[in-house]
Amino acid sequence: MNEGPKKRIYLVEASPAYGNAYFLPYATGAIAAYAFSHEAIKKAYLLGRIIYTREDIDSAVDSLDNPYLVGFSTSGWNEQYNRAFASKLKEKYPSCLVLFGGHSVPADASVINEEKYVDLLIHGEGEEPFYCLLSALDEGKPLSDIKNISYRGADGKGVTNEIVPSFRTDYPSPYLGGYFDDIVREGGGKIFQSVIETTRGCPYRCSYCDWDPQKTHARMFPIEKVKAEVDWSAENKISFMLFADSNLGIYERDLEIVDYVIDVYKKTGYPRRFQSCFAKDNDERVYEMNRRLSEAGISRSATISFQSMSPAVLENIGRKNMTAARFKELMSMYNALDIPTYSELILGLPGETFDSFREGISELLEAGQHATLFVHNCDLLPNSIMDSLEYRERFGIKTVVSPINKYHCEVTDDGVGERSNTVIGSFSMDISDWIKTSLYADCVQCFHCLGLLRCFAIYLRHEKNIGYSEFYTALFDYIMKSPETVAGRAYKKTDGILQKFVRGEGTATYFNPDFGTVIWRHEEGSFLEIISRCEAFYKEIKDFLLSFGIDENIYDDIMRYQKGILRLPERRESIIKFSYDWHGYFSGIYVNRYAPPRKVSCTLRAEDTNPVENWSDYAREAVWYGRKKGGTFMKKVNIEYNE
Repeated sequence: MNEGPKKRIYLVEASPAYGNAYFLPYATGAIAAYAFSHEAIKKAYLLGRIIYTREDIDSAVDSLDNPYLVGFSTSGWNEQYNRAFASKLKEKYPSCLVLFGGHSVPADASVINEEKYVDLLIHGEGEEPFYCLLSALDEGKPLSDIKNISYRGADGKGVTNEIVPSFRTDYPSPYLGGYFDDIVREGGGKIFQSVIETTRGCPYRCSYCDWDPQKTHARMFPIEKVKAEVDWSAENKISFMLFADSNLGIYERDLEIVDYVIDVYKKTGYPRRFQSCFAKDNDERVYEMNRRLSEAGISRSATISFQSMSPAVLENIGRKNMTAARFKELMSMYNALDIPTYSELILGLPGETFDSFREGISELLEAGQHATLFVHNCDLLPNSIMDSLEYRERFGIKTVVSPINKYHCEVTDDGVGERSNTVIGSFSMDISDWIKTSLYADCVQCFHCLGLLRCFAIYLRHEKNIGYSEFYTALFDYIMKSPETVAGRAYKKTDGILQKFVRGEGTATYFNPDFGTVIWRHEEGSFLEIISRCEAFYKEIKDFLLSFGIDENIYDDIMRYQKGILRLPERRESIIKFSYDWHGYFSGIYVNRYAPPRKVSCTLRAEDTNPVENWSDYAREAVWYGRKKGGTFMKKVNIEYNE
């Protein structure tokens, strides 16, 4: 064993900043905490700082003091940064060992063979192989016996050892071990988010997902450790808390853990926001957790995801959904208590067509998901089933490599561009249909979920028997054929963005300095373009809406309501008189208690409880922070009846 000076180790887990909010580097902290829990490692090595932001690479390399080994946690949002960093590091310190681990490391030695500056890889969970690697290096033992690593052999080529699953849960906590104390203490006004594991692994095998590639299935961490990490987060005034579970709520004890988070919040005021990925099953327990979190005021919204509504697609991706009837029942329960929810679909899954995707969206609206729907592009992730050659050939997967789509991040250029590999076609959907489907999904999210025409769509569905699919298909066709209108100009811009994207010439994102310094999802960009010119938009759309046979007097009443409940900059309240009780009508439909519009003279008083003064603040508060909780609508609404 080495008896000389301690060898210096540094770790890099560079995450993007969201405004002034940063993730604490949990992955690297976890492997360090386990390795340095062994006395032999403490004697042989000294852990330097953990680099947790995208620092200037030259400055970061210069800040390292004679590094023996630098480990990089590699995911889609920092892979190219890590490669550029490692290359510069190797130039200055040729003998320094460079180790890559994380989600983006494939299960072979290809990275070592491709990149001369990478010496070592960890595959899968990192605690045990990192410790074993440090031990072997210190003791001069061969690396061939260490499972779950690759290394550069004597001939310069990569060698991959046996890869086996891990089932341990007795790892020490990086929080309780003090590995983030300096980061928090020296934060300089940064807002931090802690990442806490109550479980590790996933019982499902969704083909698009890289969570738990070794399929170890979920196992629980000691509840005492979880609670202690919640306490640490509160004591250190960590504003945001993420439970990094694949299925929070799958175990009965999860309700106890959520209750503990709520109790800590009530005592300390932290965390101010809590989020997690909730279980696909056990919907009653998930509902109860979200009810309690919402009542405490620390949950932005509850997730009820589907990915696709098509049975054929679900079979292709190895996933099952709850029934539409159960989803409708749950939506009524959540809406009755005013608990925000959001649902997710993935565009580009094999077997999906424009028609099936359109009908899937309609099915969600029919079930009551009016407020928040996210449509995500399908990215091919290393170590996912979908990324295998066999799967891609079987389903005719077509992709484009482009700059990574980062949302709600500052527009920055550190000289290192991250990339994503996005599915833009398959055997069932060509590239032109992918663009069309993306634009249609944009249309529904913009006009229904964000709210520009939601009231008219719901009225027509219930009073004129015009389905959501029929209405939004007609609206989509009208917009695309009317490029001179406010909406037409916005969608012409989005179409141009997507046309370039599929050619690999840009991102599928939106940016406009009128709406702040961050990058937006393109449907959010469409919404902001239109609502910032809403008076002109509503004048232009009138003839289209009247073409569905709405009585003009009723049309005028609905339009006053539709416009009056939307938040706008400098609008603190709306006071509007109606001939019908539209607020009661729509509120009843949201909780699955339909009744025809009641004709009664009434006055609506709607108040914006968080008023903003300009479009930049509006975009941030209503669309970015508020989207998952209906932030584009007035929240405090009272009705006075003049009977």
